[in-house]
Amino acid sequence: MHRNVTRRVAKNAIYMFIATVISGICGMLFFALLARRFGPEKLGIFFFLFSLVSVFTVFASFGLNTLTMREVARDKRKAPLFFSNVLLLKVVLSLVSIVFVGLILCFLHYSNEVLKIGLLFSTIIIVNTIIALNDSLFKAFERFEYTAFLKIFYNVLVLFVGFFMLSKGCNLSAIILLMISAAAVSACLGMGILRKKFFRFKPDMNIDFWKSLLREGYPFVFATFTGILYARTDVFMLSKMSGDVAVGVYSAAYKIIGVYSTLPNIFIVSLFPILARKFENSKESLKDIANNAMRYLLLISFPILILSVANSKEIISLLYGSEFKASSIVFQILSIRGFTFFTNTLFGYLLFAANKQKIILKLRLITLTANIILNVLLIPKYSYIGASVATSISAMCFLGLCYLFVIKSVYKMNLIFLGIKPFVSGALMLLSLLFIKTGGGLIFDIPIAILVYFSSVIVFGGFNKSDLQMLKHIFVSAG
Repeated sequence: MHRNVTRRVAKNAIYMFIATVISGICGMLFFALLARRFGPEKLGIFFFLFSLVSVFTVFASFGLNTLTMREVARDKRKAPLFFSNVLLLKVVLSLVSIVFVGLILCFLHYSNEVLKIGLLFSTIIIVNTIIALNDSLFKAFERFEYTAFLKIFYNVLVLFVGFFMLSKGCNLSAIILLMISAAAVSACLGMGILRKKFFRFKPDMNIDFWKSLLREGYPFVFATFTGILYARTDVFMLSKMSGDVAVGVYSAAYKIIGVYSTLPNIFIVSLFPILARKFENSKESLKDIANNAMRYLLLISFPILILSVANSKEIISLLYGSEFKASSIVFQILSIRGFTFFTNTLFGYLLFAANKQKIILKLRLITLTANIILNVLLIPKYSYIGASVATSISAMCFLGLCYLFVIKSVYKMNLIFLGIKPFVSGALMLLSLLFIKTGGGLIFDIPIAILVYFSSVIVFGGFNKSDLQMLKHIFVSAG
């Protein structure tokens, strides 16, 4: 990767790494506290409503986050225009989304308790869309430290206040109120930082600009909407076909996958403004940056996949206790979904950078359809295991389709060449996990397996001297 790109990405990647690790740990601990306090059934209700709200948060954003980040990254003078108009447009779309959440819960005949909690939870859509708008502008200005600070602030606040509330026996509605309040504070802080550090803004309602935003944004929103709907379809179908307990067992494993699936975003979101510019003026630089990014993503994702599959029982037991032991096999199967997220994230952003968002929409519609069909066939007989198989198979299909369109529409990436060394090193790592047992449990076996993996990567030339020099440069630049 070019030295000037490395310098610009360095601080952003490190800020996002720190934020993702801290937030991921806080989020995982908070979810584990919920699981131990409420059990599989109540956890299933929470995760179902969380998934439903997530889908409509995407609709309320209408693809405007990616569009704002791309356009402001290309021309910073557009920031006040985008912020003022997008903010008001998002509020309108959020209110529409809240109405739809209530209508869906009524139409599907959920209990009054679930309806009341769901309507309360849906109000977080408004503040979440504002937070996402703030983040898109911080990223467009390549000042990721503010995004990192606000992300850490929210998750730490929810964890510590949530721990206190759960220890006092608070119910699920009180926990949801906590999440909404913390998100509102984070949204206000973000708006204050934008106004003080970057640009001044005032309410603006340019209807012609709204129309252009909606025309430009609809491929983004439907691509993202179908993507998250695909990711949550299993939860919705499990809820109606197998019940809240099945959703609780499934969600315990899914949450872990969701935590480490945020890792590729650390790197790729930091690169996206640069990818968008390079596509416009330097295709060779784009190819060089993307190849290196994919190589690093594969180096990270293979050992995570292997460790997840080989140690699923121990990980689930450590986090949730014996009540969730059925989640271990779900975790093993969904690890395939987690692995594909690394490659699919880069493929998606490459297509967005190349203005091919309509292709992403088509591919996600195809995989969403496949996922629904597989869930219909598998859930009635295999419940949460069937849902995890359906999700992982459709994720692999999306990977293959994305790769075909990247090599057709952006450049000819050789994925097999980039992945062969991490794959062989991963196979040796798996053998070490199977045959080298220290008797000390995860705390000893995992570090040994990781050492075997990265030693093999270095021996096979998957991580060379130039990479070490680049890492040194990153930390010097960020220091």
